[in-house]
Amino acid sequence: MAEPPDSGNPAEGAPAALEGGAYDLIKQRLSDQGGTLRAKLGQLDERRAIVFGSKKLELKKMARVSTQLNCEPRDMIQLGHDQFLFGFNVELGLKKGQLEDVFAVYNFNETEEEFKEGDLSILHDQKFQERFKTLFSTSKDASFHRFAQVGSNLFMVFRNGSKVEDVVVYKWLINPDGQLVYENDRAKGEYLSTAFPDEFNFKWQNTTPNDVRHGDNPHVSIQDRVFVECVGGDLTIKIEDNTTSGEGIFAEPVDDRNQKIDDAEIQYAVQGSLILLKIKPYREDTIRYFIFNEKLQAVHRVDSIGQSCVLLPEEHGLIFPDGYYLQTGELKRYQAEEGSMVLERTITSPNGEDYLYVYFDRTSGLYVLMPYRLIEQEVSERIACNGFSLFPSGDLVSFRAEEEAIKHHMIQVRQSPFYQSGHEPESAERDSLLFQVGNKSVVKAMAECNEVLLLIQKESPYADLYADMAAKAGSIPSAHTWLTSDEGFGIVDTLKSVAETAEKAIAEFDKVRRMKLEARERTEGIQKRSKELFSQVGRADFRSVDDFVANLGGLRRMRGEIITMRDEVRFIDKALMQVLEEQVKEQVDELSQKCVKFLLAPESLDPYRERAEEQRSRVDNVTKVAEGKELEEEITTAGSDLEMLIDIVRSLQIDDTTEQTRIVEAITAIYQVVNQVKEALKNKMRTLMTAEGAAQFNAQILLLSQTAVNYLDMSDSPEKCDEYFNNILNQLEDLGGDFADFPEYIEQLDQKRGELETAFEQKRLQLEEARNRKATALVSSAERMLKSIEHKLGTFEDVNDINGYMAGDRMIDSIRERVEELQALDKAGEAEGILSQLKSVHEEAVRQLKDKQELYVDGQNVIQFGKHKFAVNAQPLDLTMVRRGEDQFLHLTGTQYFDEVEDEGFLATREVWNQTVLSEDNEIYRAEYLAYLLWQQLEKEGIDRMIEVAGMEEPDRLKVVQDFMGDRYAEAYTKGIHDQDAEKILAALLNTQSALQLARYYPRARACAAVFWNKFCDPDAAKMMLARLEGFATRNEIFPGDPTQADYVAELRAMVAAFIEETGLFPPEDADPAGEYLFYEHTNGRDWVVSQEADSLLTEFERHLVKKGREADFTKAQKPLQKDPHSHYQLIRDWVRGFLLDRNGANKYLEEVAGLVFCGHLHKQAVVKAATGQMLEGIQGAHDAVEEGGKYPFDYLAFQEKLGRFYRESVPRFEAYQDLKQSLIEEEKEALRLHEFEPRVLSSFVRNQLVDEVYLPIVGDNLAKQIGAAGDAKRTDLMGLLLLISPPGYGKTTLMEYLANRMGLIFMKINGPALGHEVTSLDPEEAPNAGAREEVKKLNLALEMGDNVMIYVDDIQHCHPEFLQKFISLCDAQRKIEGVWRGQPKTYDMRGRRVVVVMAGNPYTESGEKFRIPDMLANRADTYNLGDDMKGREAAFSGSYIENAITSNPVLQPLAKAAQKDIQAFIRMAETDQREGIELQGNFSANEQEELINVIKKMITLRDVVLKVNQLYIESAGQADEFRTEPAFKMQGSYRNMNRLAEKILPMMNEQELMDLVLDHYKGESQTLTTGAEANFLKFKQLIGVMTDEEAERWEEIKRTFGRNQYLQGGDQNDPVSRVVSQLSLFSGGLESIQDTLKEGLSMDRTTTIDTSGISADLENLRQTVAEGLFRAPAPAEGATASSADSGAVTGHIAQLQGALEKSLEYSGSIASASQDNQKLVMDRQQAMINFMSESNQTLLKAILQSQEKAQSSQMQAAMANMVQLLSASHERHRELQEKLAAAQPSEVVVDVSKEMVADSDMLIQNLLAQLQTAQAQVRTPGAEAEEPPAEPQA
Repeated sequence: MAEPPDSGNPAEGAPAALEGGAYDLIKQRLSDQGGTLRAKLGQLDERRAIVFGSKKLELKKMARVSTQLNCEPRDMIQLGHDQFLFGFNVELGLKKGQLEDVFAVYNFNETEEEFKEGDLSILHDQKFQERFKTLFSTSKDASFHRFAQVGSNLFMVFRNGSKVEDVVVYKWLINPDGQLVYENDRAKGEYLSTAFPDEFNFKWQNTTPNDVRHGDNPHVSIQDRVFVECVGGDLTIKIEDNTTSGEGIFAEPVDDRNQKIDDAEIQYAVQGSLILLKIKPYREDTIRYFIFNEKLQAVHRVDSIGQSCVLLPEEHGLIFPDGYYLQTGELKRYQAEEGSMVLERTITSPNGEDYLYVYFDRTSGLYVLMPYRLIEQEVSERIACNGFSLFPSGDLVSFRAEEEAIKHHMIQVRQSPFYQSGHEPESAERDSLLFQVGNKSVVKAMAECNEVLLLIQKESPYADLYADMAAKAGSIPSAHTWLTSDEGFGIVDTLKSVAETAEKAIAEFDKVRRMKLEARERTEGIQKRSKELFSQVGRADFRSVDDFVANLGGLRRMRGEIITMRDEVRFIDKALMQVLEEQVKEQVDELSQKCVKFLLAPESLDPYRERAEEQRSRVDNVTKVAEGKELEEEITTAGSDLEMLIDIVRSLQIDDTTEQTRIVEAITAIYQVVNQVKEALKNKMRTLMTAEGAAQFNAQILLLSQTAVNYLDMSDSPEKCDEYFNNILNQLEDLGGDFADFPEYIEQLDQKRGELETAFEQKRLQLEEARNRKATALVSSAERMLKSIEHKLGTFEDVNDINGYMAGDRMIDSIRERVEELQALDKAGEAEGILSQLKSVHEEAVRQLKDKQELYVDGQNVIQFGKHKFAVNAQPLDLTMVRRGEDQFLHLTGTQYFDEVEDEGFLATREVWNQTVLSEDNEIYRAEYLAYLLWQQLEKEGIDRMIEVAGMEEPDRLKVVQDFMGDRYAEAYTKGIHDQDAEKILAALLNTQSALQLARYYPRARACAAVFWNKFCDPDAAKMMLARLEGFATRNEIFPGDPTQADYVAELRAMVAAFIEETGLFPPEDADPAGEYLFYEHTNGRDWVVSQEADSLLTEFERHLVKKGREADFTKAQKPLQKDPHSHYQLIRDWVRGFLLDRNGANKYLEEVAGLVFCGHLHKQAVVKAATGQMLEGIQGAHDAVEEGGKYPFDYLAFQEKLGRFYRESVPRFEAYQDLKQSLIEEEKEALRLHEFEPRVLSSFVRNQLVDEVYLPIVGDNLAKQIGAAGDAKRTDLMGLLLLISPPGYGKTTLMEYLANRMGLIFMKINGPALGHEVTSLDPEEAPNAGAREEVKKLNLALEMGDNVMIYVDDIQHCHPEFLQKFISLCDAQRKIEGVWRGQPKTYDMRGRRVVVVMAGNPYTESGEKFRIPDMLANRADTYNLGDDMKGREAAFSGSYIENAITSNPVLQPLAKAAQKDIQAFIRMAETDQREGIELQGNFSANEQEELINVIKKMITLRDVVLKVNQLYIESAGQADEFRTEPAFKMQGSYRNMNRLAEKILPMMNEQELMDLVLDHYKGESQTLTTGAEANFLKFKQLIGVMTDEEAERWEEIKRTFGRNQYLQGGDQNDPVSRVVSQLSLFSGGLESIQDTLKEGLSMDRTTTIDTSGISADLENLRQTVAEGLFRAPAPAEGATASSADSGAVTGHIAQLQGALEKSLEYSGSIASASQDNQKLVMDRQQAMINFMSESNQTLLKAILQSQEKAQSSQMQAAMANMVQLLSASHERHRELQEKLAAAQPSEVVVDVSKEMVADSDMLIQNLLAQLQTAQAQVRTPGAEAEEPPAEPQA
């Protein structure tokens, strides 16, 4: 869009503001600095005017000149000596060709201040007169045109034609004395060539073909700084060399739209940052002129440049006939009615400050005067006139011709600075430095300073504005060195401040410029896309509904993008965005109407119907999830299009609602089909995803299982266990995200998560328990050795022997080895305890030795505070279960907390307490268990699988074992050991099982089956079952693999189980293998198997009977039992058992041998010759079952029996034990709230120099007393308490929590406010509320822990002293305290324990009465005030304010992570400005260093203020109220205040802005003090020295009022006597104000007025108060008399008051007699009386307060009644004096009135004294009251 020709808009639009508060700060600062600079320039200008004198262009007067005839004045010229020549033209009919028709001479009469016409003798030259007459005689059109003075030549120009060249010129020579000498009339050529300078004082340059940039939108380059083109129908000026776009910063139409790039004539001139353009488009007659400001990127069209244009001085800009343009961007245009004008001349003032540019219209003869002031950079006024002349004095005389010829012509006389030499203003001080410098230099300097002011005042900043400002402000001091003198009025300092501010602004502006550029680019982008979209919509034919949907969707998205940019993009052109939005909206509305019309056609929605059906048909063909997603996107798009169509139809106004309904219903019908398709596709994709995801999920689960196994193997510490478990959890979460759409997988993942969590937790607990078990064993061993050492040391008598034993005995070394092992187990507490006991034993033996240099324990877990080192408890706080003796205890790691487990269910698992893992105990090796489980699994899978595994190669079989082992985390297998051992055992197991065939069943089970089947089974049932089994066996040979066999096995097992239950001959567990054995025995069709061992034993048994001859006895013993198989079998078994007694290992065949004997030959037997055992070698695991050398004696039958028993009994019991154990630990953790006691260091904590050099050493000293230092230096007489006090905000809690964290101590913080003043006992049940109860429980828990714990009682000012007394014995050498744990009182002995007791309080936050520490406790405490600096540590304390605030300021963030040495170095550089010898460890650039130091300097300033506030707060808080002389100061200067201030510091702030920041902060702080806000803020301003006079006066008034209130606060304000004293105090204050007024009035020799209304009012109040007290006083009871004691008391009180008044009267009289007629002494006397009144008030207060109890006596009542009269009279008298004093004028009268006032005061005191004397006498003689009334007071 074309802009108006004179828009002058900048290229980007000058930014109205930079970013954020920084720009506001810059603008405010520059505004303030500009005001300062302007004021100082004003001072310099005033000084310059004094030194050089001053003449400014201003109107002096309006004068009138008269001509003899009516005429039209044309010009004038001065001839010197207050004379000028006037040229004019008379009316045509009056011309006579005489000089008087054209010229007149006028002289200036200074006396009358008017012009008088003189004669024309100066022009009486014969030749001239002849030529003059000839001109008028030969040319009837001849007329006078103008005077032109060029050098010493005067040209008289006459017109004789219509052209400007048709002139006749007479040349005169002007002599130095002002006389004219005629030369000739042939000077036309000379005049035309010399009278007018060049119209331009610069050269126009032509563009060349090389300057043309071709492209889609070609343009001409002007030195690559600006680009111009006239193609495309408009003249465009660009600032970017971009031919792809035809847009620029300025455009206006041209006449010929078809011209080419080189058709236009383009010229230019470059003047600094200004580029002048002279452009003549093709086929146009008018040349256009433009000014382009490169800095502002702004363009102005100024065609008047074509008339004449010259450069302003000092490169200020350009000036042309109707205005001027400055480099700063200011364009001034005047409404000019003149025609084409040329520059006639330029006049420069001698002072170098003013320039006069004279423009002349050669046609009309009109002049335009434009005086330019160099300093102000402005044309003060534009003077248009018909003629003017400058006199040597500088007076400028001008006139303006009227429209008609007249006789009387108005003349304007102006004073101007354009004087000639010899007419300079008078100089008052020629010795001044300014005079030596010269006026021109001064003016130049001021002009340059004013340029800076103009830049400051610039409302629209540009990119180089601040660079120009900085350069200009920086160059002025170096160019004008004299400005640094006193004559410069401090301008240099202000300029430096401006330069610094401008430098800081440059960076800010660059940021804004980038943001504006980005906004403009985005604007151009969206404009371009909008045009393209509009064009697309315009070209569309809209034959289908898709066309409408696509274009409407595009338009809607475009509108949304426009709205988003308008609302969110900063510096966006919101107006343009609004226009674009309206355009898009119009397009949407128009296209929506067309769409509705189209939709009314029935076939309009056919494409959607066809597409929906086509998508429905494609659903069945989807075979991959990826294909389904593509189709799903298409369906979703179709649904969105339909929704948009519905929205369009509903949003439009359709007259026929039935049509609207019909369209919506048609669309809805299609939408229903789309929804059906979408749902069908969703079901299809779910099926596909299930199939595809199963394989992927299984693979991921397998990988996860393998990873978990590896992690468990690598977990050799509880810490690694937690780390690996977190890794596994992350993998699980990733899987959960990948398979979130599959609930069945999520369920599996949850199950897997639970399994893994259990496995890792058990692993961690196992490691922790192993560590604790070893530590307990080491401690027990060390304690036993310590007893032996103690006994041994008791036998030595010589110290050398003791030391020698301690140094070289092996037992001592053993104890130290135990300590090292404990430290390696992170049992620092136990290790320290053993060392402490060892040291105590040694010290007991060498008690006579004093302290000497001790050894310290150095190492990883040792920390040093000051000169002390302390062991660090590296164990994290956790709850575990440990075994002590035969019992299990819940134990807090690192403490002495042991709580015996009494849960009945848990105690029932005692048998497995020694078992550490599920898969192993003292008898069973875990590789055996693994092999057994896999063997059982293979049996379930079938005989074929067993044969397959048995036949595998070793690596393959090992792979089977490892796969089976993979998920069994809880069984704690180690890969590479247990898997390989299990593989060997499994191989032997399978091979032996295969060789044994049915003999693989345990002999007792086979014997059970045989005995049952042959002797106890019902024959019919046995026969039936045998037939069934044989038939099944036959069928199974033909059709193998039928699971029906399990039914037969189960039936046989049930039969055997019934037999066992009935007879009890065999254990119940034999039922299952016996039933299974029967099945295979009968289905195989072979003989009953017998092991070779049983067969051999049977043979030996029979031979033994034969050998012993007892065969018959054995047969005889059986006969009676033949009919009782139960007894018969038992008998046989007993005989066989007796036979086997001396045969080791043969007992397992007892039942088989007995069965063989019992069954006899009832069944066929087949002896199996395979061996059941073998020796396995290469076993890697360590266990009792494995012999030395890795040999494992494998026996199939023993293995089967013991593993079966372990699996049935031990494993379930151990699992129950682990579950109960975990449950108990979790419940106890929750009950104890362990997570609350872990110390955590605040992220804002800074370990600064103060902490390192002051706090840590003093805390270390105290800790050394409480817990002892590490190593041999550990004290045994442990005691003490650390007491920290300070105002809030100094980090007491933070510091101690940091120390507890670093030392590994449990941080048990007891909250004082929660306890309150009501808690006095350590019994939780006595606490008044739940909060207090919990705090007491925490305290008792800390005592129960008893080791590695810090008890921190915070805010003890809220605690009752009786509660604090409980800690006295804990803090002395006893180290004992009474507590209550779980309802039972206990005495805790903390001797030798690592228990630290710390208390902290804020003594200034609650009344001193509440903050009470028992003396005995305070005596045991090391007390430190963290809010106050310590002697010799002031630097560290003050530096801590800065170090603590580093993290609060964003600029200082690089220092937050820097080394402590670097922080100290930067603070030192900021404080000293010295960098020599300072080396930094960190890598900081020079710019970073400067910025950091700059901010730290400001923080030092803040620190000093905050420190002062802190000291004043502490000093004020420590004062008792009765001793205060001013209101309490309650504002604080803590680290918190410093941090809040530091976060607001900006690097560009100056001192004043920094002070404003401080004042604003503390003003806000003071507002929280409500009624104390004013006093506190005034005191703060006084503290930092910024209090104004008014504020100082107000502060003094507050202090005086506070003092009076302090003085009166002891009296009862409801008591009339106390109120009398109060009124007397006000009376004294009134006298003080009178004295101040007298001093002021008597010191000045003028009328004095004194306002005594205040004292008059005070006297009236005093009178009323006394009267009120009189009437309220009760009358004495009838018949009552004052006792002698009462009378004496009243008499004494009255005597005191009488003495005070007598002293006052005597002192007043002596002063009065010595000060007669002396004004000064009158003032002294007034002061003396005031002093007396102040003292008397105190005496009176004491006397009256002491006598209040006796003040009811009638004598005092009568005296007070008389005092009422006295005060009434005195009040009236003072009123009269007030009126008299108000009318007093001279000082003498004032003195007299003052004397009267003093006399009246004396009289008042005398009368009061008399009344008191009367009252005193009456008190002494009570009976006198009735006889003689008190004397009447004098009036």
